[in-house]
Amino acid sequence: MTTLDHTDATHLKSQQDYVRYAMREGDWFTFGQMASYLRPFFGLVSEGGVAARIRDLRKEGFIVEGRKVKPGGKLNEYRMIPKSNGPQRRLF
Repeated sequence: MTTLDHTDATHLKSQQDYVRYAMREGDWFTFGQMASYLRPFFGLVSEGGVAARIRDLRKEGFIVEGRKVKPGGKLNEYRMIPKSNGPQRRLF
């Protein structure tokens, strides 16, 4: 996941901006990992809040892939595929 400090974040205004910025390189993460990443900037962030921001990314036209951390397990991890000029399709 992208490393971010307060000097990098001067142009980021919302939780959605932070999630988009953090996911821009296509690294895999769980909702819990992203919530922990956002806490220094927003205080307590819920996994449900992260899930909502992921849905918002999809609405913006980004493709977000999901996969199981362990085969047969319940924990999922996600990554964002940057926008392209071609048609978008949802993979998960």
